[in-house]
Amino acid sequence: MKFRMLEIRRRIKRRAQALLLRCLIPAVKLCLLLTAIFCIVYYIRLYASPVLEIRGPGIAAILDAYIHMGWEKLLLIIAINMLVIIVVGPLMCCACAFFIRITDEKKYGDSVYSDFREDNELKVSYSMQWFSKSALRSRAILLRFATTLLSVFWHIVFVGPPLILLYFLRGNPNSLNYANKLFLYTTWMLIGFLAAYIKLGSYYPAYFLIAQYPDMPIREAIRDSSIMMKGHTMEFFRYKLSFLPWYVLCVVTFGLGLVYVVPYRYTCDAMFVRYIDSVSSGGDAP
Repeated sequence: MKFRMLEIRRRIKRRAQALLLRCLIPAVKLCLLLTAIFCIVYYIRLYASPVLEIRGPGIAAILDAYIHMGWEKLLLIIAINMLVIIVVGPLMCCACAFFIRITDEKKYGDSVYSDFREDNELKVSYSMQWFSKSALRSRAILLRFATTLLSVFWHIVFVGPPLILLYFLRGNPNSLNYANKLFLYTTWMLIGFLAAYIKLGSYYPAYFLIAQYPDMPIREAIRDSSIMMKGHTMEFFRYKLSFLPWYVLCVVTFGLGLVYVVPYRYTCDAMFVRYIDSVSSGGDAP
């Protein structure tokens, strides 16, 4: 089974690479544009962190502000995190809308580069409708908000207990077996973060579903995504880990590798979602 999944991952990546190379220029243009917007938003948050004394990401920063800071800073931190949600939601839907289309082999399986150039649905401006059209933009934001709430919930479930224990342990450094407890709770917390990350993979296909079917209710997209990924979350996690060498390449090339790696990864993601959808529907692997 393990070797079969390894072979399927290789097939997915080979096919994704072949599809991407036929429309590499528009794919790179889109990813560069989306990456630029993404970096601007996170630069704003990074710049605001020392000014507002933000400690930790997302919900952790909000809770810390609620405990230690005044209402003014709390509201500013909430506003900054909402800005991230408002921008990242449409960003992800833009990317998913483009890459789920180029992996539609029934439509583009035998296409050549000139066919992609003439197809309006594969132009950057078409995918950017998730920003320009208010109806699509609001749906993307709602989806991001829903998945963020689910992220908070699963982090509370998996990471909350050891964090509470660590909080009380720090207040009593002279307790019996302090070092052993510190190690145990810290290990538990790290495993909890890993478990939450794996669980959240269940909701990733929801972005591709909404990109394909913009009128689909958000709740239905999340539910269908969870059903599709049932029994495949660890498989998806191992698939994500398989990109580590590519990220190392990006570091070695001082980020230049991202020009190819980002569109390649999104194409592979779209192919993987299609594979999961096919398997969950009783179809065959690629």
